[in-house]
Amino acid sequence: MTSLKKLVFNRYFVIFILLWLVSSYGLTRYEAERKLFSQFLVSLFYVAQFLLIFFFVKPAAACASPEAGKSADNAIPGETALPGRSQSSGCPVKNARRETLFLLAAYFIYMAIQLTLLRQKYLDGRTFEVMRIYWGSYAVIPALYFYYLGYKPSDLGITAVGFKKALRSAAYAALIVIPFLLVASNSAMFIWKGHLPIAKLLLGLVVAVTYGFFSAGFFEEFFFRALLQTRLESLFSSEAGGLFLSSIL
Repeated sequence: MTSLKKLVFNRYFVIFILLWLVSSYGLTRYEAERKLFSQFLVSLFYVAQFLLIFFFVKPAAACASPEAGKSADNAIPGETALPGRSQSSGCPVKNARRETLFLLAAYFIYMAIQLTLLRQKYLDGRTFEVMRIYWGSYAVIPALYFYYLGYKPSDLGITAVGFKKALRSAAYAALIVIPFLLVASNSAMFIWKGHLPIAKLLLGLVVAVTYGFFSAGFFEEFFFRALLQTRLESLFSSEAGGLFLSSIL
C-alpha cells in the first residue's frame, strides 16, 4: 500500500489536483448557478472519494502472467516498470511512444468533432446517434488499429479471468462511491424527496446501469484505461503518471 506522503508528493498527483481545482473554478464560470465555494467543497468531496478508493481498493492485474502479476503487486507510483509492459496492468506494450501518439491524436480529433459537429446533435437529444459515433471513435477504430499492430484481446486485458477480478474491484469501489453519490448528486436529492416508488427506483437502477455501460462505461474504460493509461504508464515508467495523466485528459 502506498503511503500518503509518497502519493501527495508525487509530481503527477500535484499536477492532477491543481488542474482539478482550476477545472472546478472553470465550472463556476461556465454555469452561473454554481457557486465557487460550494463547487470547491464538491471537488474536495470527490478528491476524498478518489483517495479512499486509491488506498482501499487494490486493482487486479488485467493481464495474467507470473512476471506481470509480480510487477503489479509490488508497484508504487514512480517506480520503474518492466521493459515493454504497463506497470499496473502487466499488459505488453510494443511501442509506447508510437501508440501513445496515436491515441492522443485520435483523442484530440474526437474532442474537436464533439465540440463542433456533434454538439448540436447532443443538445437536440439525438442520444443513440451520438452513442454510435462515440463507440466508433473510442472503441472500434482504436481496436482495429491495435489489431493491425498484432495485439490480441488478452494483450489488452480483455479476458474472462480479468473480468471477474475487475468486477470484484469495481464492487469494492462502488461501496465507497455510492455513499458519496447519495448525498452529492442532484438525482439523489430527487430520490430522497420520495418522488419515486420503490419499484420504479429498482427498475431505474437497472436501466441506468445498462444505459451507462453502453453510453459511456465500456468505450471510455477501453480507450482511457485499457489503452491510453497503460501506454502512458509504460512511457513514463510510472503507475501514478499513467493514472493521473489519463485522468486529466
